[in-house]
Amino acid sequence: DTGTGYLCLPDDTFTADDTCPSGTHEVDQGDGNYQCLAPSGYACAALSDLEACTFMWGTNSVTGTCYSGACLADCSIAGNDCVNGNSVCQATGVIGAAATDYLCIPYNQYFADDTCPSGTHEVDQGDGNYQCVASSGIACSGLDDLDACSYTWGPNSISGQCLEGACLGTCTSAGNDCANGNSVCQATGVIGAADTDYLCIPGDQYVADDTCPSGTHEVDQGDGTYQCVASSTDACAAKVDLDACSYTWGTNNVTGTCYAGACVEAITIDTTPPTVTNVSIDSDNTRITVTFSEAAYQSNGDPLQATDFVLSISGTGTAMLDPSTPITSVAVSSDVTIYTLGLALTGMPDGSEVLTVTPAADAIYGDAGYPASTSQSNNTVTLNDTTAPTSNSISIAGGAVYTSSTSVTLTLTSTGASQMRFKNELGGTWSSY
Repeated sequence: DTGTGYLCLPDDTFTADDTCPSGTHEVDQGDGNYQCLAPSGYACAALSDLEACTFMWGTNSVTGTCYSGACLADCSIAGNDCVNGNSVCQATGVIGAAATDYLCIPYNQYFADDTCPSGTHEVDQGDGNYQCVASSGIACSGLDDLDACSYTWGPNSISGQCLEGACLGTCTSAGNDCANGNSVCQATGVIGAADTDYLCIPGDQYVADDTCPSGTHEVDQGDGTYQCVASSTDACAAKVDLDACSYTWGTNNVTGTCYAGACVEAITIDTTPPTVTNVSIDSDNTRITVTFSEAAYQSNGDPLQATDFVLSISGTGTAMLDPSTPITSVAVSSDVTIYTLGLALTGMPDGSEVLTVTPAADAIYGDAGYPASTSQSNNTVTLNDTTAPTSNSISIAGGAVYTSSTSVTLTLTSTGASQMRFKNELGGTWSSY
């Protein structure tokens, strides 16, 4: 550590056991003297937490385990056997679990309230320091979930309740009163119910989406962890089923719907059916394209067929739908939102006819499983005028039978024409329309 100073002390500075500064490695010199070796950061360079470490200090060879970048002394599951009696034996996980290590940390490692690792039992030592006692699996050996448990760790007597094989701290229905403020108060059932218990669990108990117990409100904490808030009877006092409800649990503001006396998570049910958003037609009136607001299917999930559509034509024109087979084919896009229908007409459209496309009754369904209405907007298109012009004539020089002039005025007349183009009979190219 760059803030560490190094001083030369008399060899007999420490002449009694358990007089070394807390957190140091106490080494008996065999002559009535002790040397107190500070943990080494160098020994843990490039090593991870809980890896074994060794270093030399003077004539002393020291071994330990890396934790938070320093080579600390080891203790055991007994919890009271640090060689340096001024240090505190700290479990790195549940006491008794195979993956848990036991390390000797300074007595004053935790000197402020709510600084203990989440999930541990915070015990006030009464001198401005706190010890953070890990939950114990040994204390719950042979016990069931929610059974009372107790154990001793160092000078600390711990009591709690078993859950998933560990003796956890307890809290109350207030939801925010774990002695260790970094832990989370977890209700084991409906908040306010007589048979519900309240236990203090680690804040990182749930680190993946959809891992909360069934029936709880999953609340994303925004830091990669989730809290699983039980439903509450208190929030539904004096309410009836389906009333809105809300309550606070720890740092979480929860909203829901009352059901069977508890505020449960509300869900939004999609009841929106597909609608027609656009209809277009090819220039030759042989195909129409119908676009839906979402994927559209038959009730069994199959793509739509001709019988699922109802077509009609209105207007003053003479074109009509072929009475035998108005829809000749059906093609569908890959996302099942666009259908292209082959169109059969009789008569020649003059551009006054309006084609309406309507879903057949109870025929077209969306993902939510609700049928499209037979009343739609955005479901019409005007047929293109394909009627040939009539009464076509060309007058040369005001009606002359012939002319010998190379510069004449042509008068062209036609009924139903909107544009025209020209080409010299003896050659050349067509003009633009």
